[in-house]
Amino acid sequence: MTTLNEAIELIDEICEEQGMPKNIKNILIEVRGSLQDNSRDVKLILDEAKEKISNLSEDPNLQSFSRTQIWNLSSALEEVQS
Repeated sequence: MTTLNEAIELIDEICEEQGMPKNIKNILIEVRGSLQDNSRDVKLILDEAKEKISNLSEDPNLQSFSRTQIWNLSSALEEVQS
């Protein structure tokens, strides 16, 4: 089972990748900020994050390795329980 902090760490790791397109990094940083927002309902935040990450995986600019990392992040977010 993945914790919210582990998912945030995974986002940080993905953002550090050299070949990651800037638009993808910007969305990941936005998702990370949402996940760290304690003023909103965690389930709602997770649902929004999963939707954004799902949309990222369809970006034609992603290399196959980066796409796999996005899929791993999506799976990690599915495992997070609030």
